[in-house]
Amino acid sequence: EAHGLVQQMDRNSRYRLGVGLLRLASATRGQLEIVQEARPFLKALADEVGETANIVVLAGNETLYLDQAIGTSALQMYNWVGRRNPPHATANGRVLLAGMPEVERETLLTSLASPDGQLPALTATTVTDPSELRGILLTVVRDGFSVVTDELEVGLTAIAAPVLGGGGTVLASISVSGPTFRMPQAVVAEAAQRVVDAADKLSGRMGYQRPRLTRR
Repeated sequence: EAHGLVQQMDRNSRYRLGVGLLRLASATRGQLEIVQEARPFLKALADEVGETANIVVLAGNETLYLDQAIGTSALQMYNWVGRRNPPHATANGRVLLAGMPEVERETLLTSLASPDGQLPALTATTVTDPSELRGILLTVVRDGFSVVTDELEVGLTAIAAPVLGGGGTVLASISVSGPTFRMPQAVVAEAAQRVVDAADKLSGRMGYQRPRLTRR
């Protein structure tokens, strides 16, 4: 009842379905749509880079992996689908945080922080200072992608870029990830461009139109 999924009709405790179910159904349809549209781009991205490609959304204060494609270089298949991670320590999460309204982002970061104001450390290199993270998010906005190395798991590098909807809002994040030893700087630079290209193409499928420059 608190979430609007049911509504009490009278004092006899009879209930009927609430409008919250409509919002829930709408969100589910949106996720199914983006998974369906993303699959060919994930497959192409995984084939091009040779690493695992994922489509990720924000669910509450965590990232949620909706779908993946396995690259040819994968040592073994790791199923990310359904996994949830704290957004501050992942490339996908930082892309999604960077696309949020500032007030919502600060509320989320506050919910993740410990009493001393620091974010959870998953490895020795995880960024835990909210001020440092805010600076990183500005860089993500400037560059159009995020790279995270050894912050979620030691030995894991990920590159992510935003998927935009019709209104220019960030709907999801598309990424590739693989072992850090297999992703030196040169590989990361090339992979980042491919991730951005895939995200741009998927954004077009989701209704986003890049603003056109007007001639004067």
